[in-house]
Amino acid sequence: MLKRLFILVALVFISPPLLSDSTPNVPIEDPVYREIDKLMAVGLVKEVILSQRPWSRSEIARILARAIENRKEIPSEEARQTVWITIDRLLTKLQSRFRQELIDLGTLEGESPKIIIRPLETAQFDYTLLDSPSRLVPTSNGLGQIDATINPFVENQNGKHFVDGNSLRLETTHWVKLSKYFSLYAEPQVEALAPNTGSSDLNLLAQKLYGKVAYKNLELEVGRDELIWGQSPHGGLILSDNARPLDMLKAGTISPFYLPGFLKYVGPTTFQLFFADMGPEREFPHAILSGYRVSLLPVTFFEISLNHVVMMGGNGADDPTPMEAIGEYTGILSTATGNRHQGAFTNRLFSGEARVVIPPLRNSAFYVEAGFDDTNTEIDVLLQDDATYLTGFYIPRLSSSGSTDLRLEYRHIPALTYRHTQYLSGFTLNQKMLGANTGPDSDSATALLQIDLPDYYSYNLSVAYEWRDSDLFTTITEGSSILDILKRQDNPSEQRWRIQNNISKEIRNGLEAKIGFGYERVNDFGFVAGDDRNNLKLSFSLKLFPSLIQHSPSGRRR
Repeated sequence: MLKRLFILVALVFISPPLLSDSTPNVPIEDPVYREIDKLMAVGLVKEVILSQRPWSRSEIARILARAIENRKEIPSEEARQTVWITIDRLLTKLQSRFRQELIDLGTLEGESPKIIIRPLETAQFDYTLLDSPSRLVPTSNGLGQIDATINPFVENQNGKHFVDGNSLRLETTHWVKLSKYFSLYAEPQVEALAPNTGSSDLNLLAQKLYGKVAYKNLELEVGRDELIWGQSPHGGLILSDNARPLDMLKAGTISPFYLPGFLKYVGPTTFQLFFADMGPEREFPHAILSGYRVSLLPVTFFEISLNHVVMMGGNGADDPTPMEAIGEYTGILSTATGNRHQGAFTNRLFSGEARVVIPPLRNSAFYVEAGFDDTNTEIDVLLQDDATYLTGFYIPRLSSSGSTDLRLEYRHIPALTYRHTQYLSGFTLNQKMLGANTGPDSDSATALLQIDLPDYYSYNLSVAYEWRDSDLFTTITEGSSILDILKRQDNPSEQRWRIQNNISKEIRNGLEAKIGFGYERVNDFGFVAGDDRNNLKLSFSLKLFPSLIQHSPSGRRR
């Protein structure tokens, strides 16, 4: 394994697309990811692997540099169309945000200082009023256990804390680039939680804190940061932005690269591996979650990825031997590595995903991810009771101008997924699902409409339907294999219909405000027949970008 890894590292050094500096990552909730979708929709950039995020500032600058260069090739007659007027405003905005990185690439003129200090990159205040209690996921269903809570109104927010009542948060970001090889990033936050019942709480937290070392097209990151795998904006079936950022060591490519020789025909390639400490709040404290992924872009309209993670060890757990750990990490379970055939001493998840772009439909994209939680020799059980999947369709230019986009998604999570018989906290971190936020034994369908309006307003509307079950099961086993899964008790289901509206306004360059309102209808809350509820959410946020205020005398980014 090590020999192959060294060869792959050497290939990355041999054929990097550009020599990248060490720069901090751009948070996954940043609108720049949607804005790059817009650039891809008009064909300004094509060689982009979307399913591995967050991206570094230098990687975003590389994408922008390609878009700026390709924009010059658009004929002047075509450039007068409304869509190109919209794109030109977008490029102007992004050039302002990533000006220094574009200078470092030679796309823009200017100086490239060796040390860059951003004492205050952003400051954000959030207020959320919830009339929507969280609830526990049923601990055991006969297939394994889990320790998790759900509250769909406030999922996919990096594990941030909310209460049924008032939640206030002040969050700032800071970073420094000490050389082309080394950078640091910090994201502290102060939260005040005032529930409708019970005592209030005030906390100072390190939401993110990490350092990065980069050399050519490789980077090593150590610290707390988010890790998102999947085509969906919030991540996929294995790693999403639902739980808090991971305390990890992560290594991988900064930008896609080409393999040498005939292997170049597999197209731009990226890889990533990580090792994360799962913290003290579990039945086996400080278990290690590790994994890797490889993504390929054989042609510009088709992306494919393979994802693999495994949880091992922890205080008090049955630790694998070094050879067993290698076998479990690589996914090569063989006699040579001595992997045990009895007992479950690891928790493994595997998935494959693909994205197909459809040029005649304004570069709309269809994507799918399918995976398994652990493996089973019985194919029927594997496909019927263990297969989890996500499908989506994204239309980046629902309107000809490119101001409106629409995303549709469907998820199916079996009763077995995210549960475990040894790691009784399941595939969670601090009671939050690491993968799909709906949790085990669930189905969900969502639609997200986003519109850029005149006068620097924007609007998004999300609609969701979720179905969760609480049935109990029993298994027929032979050794470590499950021969069949039988339902032994049919319990009530919980159904949720939810709608959320958000309106944001760019008050001036570098200052944005957002207000949101949501309504949710719940039938059989907590799987209690007849317990029907109406949940509400009201939110407000104000975000400041000091550097944009300082560097834009015109007062507008667009």
